[in-house]
Amino acid sequence: TLSKNKVLGQYLKERKADELQDHEHELININRLYVENGLDIRQCMTSLFPKEYHTTNMTNQKVTANNIRLWIANETNNKIILNPSWKREFSFNTMVKSTISINAAYFKGVWLNQFLKTETKKERFYTYNEEFSEVDMMTTTGFFTLWSPQDAPMKILEIPYSGRTISIIIVMPYQKHHEEMLHEYLYRFTSEDFEYIFRV
Repeated sequence: TLSKNKVLGQYLKERKADELQDHEHELININRLYVENGLDIRQCMTSLFPKEYHTTNMTNQKVTANNIRLWIANETNNKIILNPSWKREFSFNTMVKSTISINAAYFKGVWLNQFLKTETKKERFYTYNEEFSEVDMMTTTGFFTLWSPQDAPMKILEIPYSGRTISIIIVMPYQKHHEEMLHEYLYRFTSEDFEYIFRV
């Protein structure tokens, strides 16, 4: 069991790591907790999370939704701009005091093995069983790390970015029609399981 101080320390450490800027990579990761005016929240929340904590009048959903949209655009330097129609899908129960946790992330990096635009072609992307869509697929050639954990219905592919300090991890069903098995497995998957696989 972790103490509140350890959890806070880890969060602040990760928040600092989220502010990645160099000549090849850019990462913006933002968080905010919107709290209904008048909701009884401990005072320590405002002092420990001054950047994240924000009170609002949630009875006016359109205004709240638009404020969130503008905040995301401003904090990500207009890299993430939600369509105004998003406000129509934004709803919650105004009969109870509420909180809304918002996270938005923008990342732009340079692949270690480049994907040439000329090699992009239409391929089948299976969404469920035999259902598929024709989508643009990027293609490249190189050596990549592929894990096939024992007793796990999945394969894990690592595609590194330039410098090898950052990678994208893609989890795929081990075989076709294993989607439901994979979902059930990932539901029980923990960070310790993830670290164990990568150590092996």
